[in-house]
Amino acid sequence: INAYFKRCEMLINVILEETVQLYSHKFTNSLSKQKKKDFIPRSQEILDQDTLPAIEIVACLNSLYAQTILHLKKENLKFFLMKVGTDLYQQLLEHFKKYQVNSIGGIILTKDIIGYQNAIEEWKIQELLDDFATLRELANLFTVQPELLDSLTKEGRLSNVGADIISEYIAKREDFNHESFVTKFRLNLKS
Repeated sequence: INAYFKRCEMLINVILEETVQLYSHKFTNSLSKQKKKDFIPRSQEILDQDTLPAIEIVACLNSLYAQTILHLKKENLKFFLMKVGTDLYQQLLEHFKKYQVNSIGGIILTKDIIGYQNAIEEWKIQELLDDFATLRELANLFTVQPELLDSLTKEGRLSNVGADIISEYIAKREDFNHESFVTKFRLNLKS
């Protein structure tokens, strides 16, 4: 009987690991649908809309949670959701480094992150809530005035984020290539 239960546990672990991989692929597939111009709109008309990847991923997260709470409990539930949530966080962290963002696009990006946060919030896992709050603060790097970037990066959650990640995000600001902006911010980062 013990050998049977051990084998069942191993098979369940394999199934859960494969399920995490499946969701990772779903997130990757949805993120691949992000358009280059999603975060550099020229008008404010699309501010009320979430981007297609955000809509798909939020629906996926909500469905995942509804199904998972029926079959997993306590630490098993938390462990599984942590793996899925951490994978999504890491993918999003890298994903947003790829796109040029203007101030209106920063608002759209923030709305997308709020959608992810709201879905993850239901899970009640503090570590994931902290990760997604950090992601939201990173999105603020796209919406603040250049002169406020220095104080933003030295306060709150961003004070714990590596300068290399912050630099990569700031480099995607549409106004980053303006010579005075580049000079001023680089001087502030060194101090």
